[in-house]
Amino acid sequence: MSDTHNDEIVMVASGTMPQVEVWKIALDDEGIDGRVVGEDLTAGLGSAIPESVELWVHREDHDRAVKVLSALDAKHGKSQEA
Repeated sequence: MSDTHNDEIVMVASGTMPQVEVWKIALDDEGIDGRVVGEDLTAGLGSAIPESVELWVHREDHDRAVKVLSALDAKHGKSQEA
């Protein structure tokens, strides 16, 4: 029996709010549920904390999410932190 629960979440990327929102939409389009974390810091502090917004997914979706984000960023010449 595995210790890992299907609802466990892990961070898949971090960046600016607009960047993370684009990534979340790309994951949604692929049927991967993502959660944006840290938007409150951005709203309260503006851009004082760069790369402060994170994108989290279910652990079971992590590898697929990384592939989706890598393909999207390769297409646009950017990279995400995972």
